[in-house]
Amino acid sequence: MQHLYNYLDELLVVQSKAADRHNHKGVLGAVREEFIKTIISERLDWLKERVQTGEIVSDNKYYGQQDILIRKEGAVNTALGGQSLLDVKDAAAIIEIKTNAKLTEITKFDKVAQKLKDANPNLVTGFLCYKLNGTKKTVLKRAGYSYDKELETYEPSTEPEYEAIDFIISLDEEFDRGEEKSFYLQRDQSSKFYSFTPSGPFSEYLLLEVKRADQNAKEEP
Repeated sequence: MQHLYNYLDELLVVQSKAADRHNHKGVLGAVREEFIKTIISERLDWLKERVQTGEIVSDNKYYGQQDILIRKEGAVNTALGGQSLLDVKDAAAIIEIKTNAKLTEITKFDKVAQKLKDANPNLVTGFLCYKLNGTKKTVLKRAGYSYDKELETYEPSTEPEYEAIDFIISLDEEFDRGEEKSFYLQRDQSSKFYSFTPSGPFSEYLLLEVKRADQNAKEEP
């Protein structure tokens, strides 16, 4: 399986660079979102018809466009014209995808995730970015990590500021403090603390998170 994930990671990098050639932000974002949807749909093919894009609603309050929605098995497909209007209670996961993520956008998504989880506690919420418009150190600090100069690594040190995001994946290959800005953060489902993984394969982590979301939804009482 490792060769598959390495292949998918390489495709993510190549696709991202190809998309960069188009100087059109709307097209750039849409192409990358569609590529991630394709990876999920083709590799977790039982989910193919439940991977959607659209708006999510909770108690008649609209929470805006979501890049990727994973609809629960058995929930009514509300898609019209390629867009869904999905009640949060019918969602297994939502994933925000950013071409060049600002740190304020991660914080904003965390607040939205918290409100949605008030209505659906088993909802898995994820944030994936191709580029990180900010420092890796700051994101990790907000996830409860600080850099240990003696050990030359990041170690958990404080409670995280992020309260509801279940995972964060950065695909950024640029260097920050002498290391790539790519990483994977996963929140422990039994606590609010994150585990930190500095290297890929990131496609494997993404697919594992989506599988976990689908399983969580099936285990609901």
